[in-house]
Amino acid sequence: MITSRLVGAARQFSTTAIKRGGHGGSPGENLPFKLGSPFSMTVKFILFFSIPLAAPFLIVRHQMLKKSQHQLSSCSGSKAVECGLLSAIRASAS
Repeated sequence: MITSRLVGAARQFSTTAIKRGGHGGSPGENLPFKLGSPFSMTVKFILFFSIPLAAPFLIVRHQMLKKSQHQLSSCSGSKAVECGLLSAIRASAS
């Protein structure tokens, strides 16, 4: 009696799992974005991969610019010659 109940419960569970699952249909149907427009897909692809790739470089650039601005604002005394050279190099680079 107990074994028949266990077998019945296992059979019922396996059939409900199959009913809830199922095949996904055509390829790309279960994706969270549409594959219809090649231009739209290209833009999304470029944004998705370029933003995380560029973020570390932009953060380092920001920190370096912040540091150079701090050095230029603190020019005084014997550092004035170094600061003058640094500002001349910066002016010629831009």
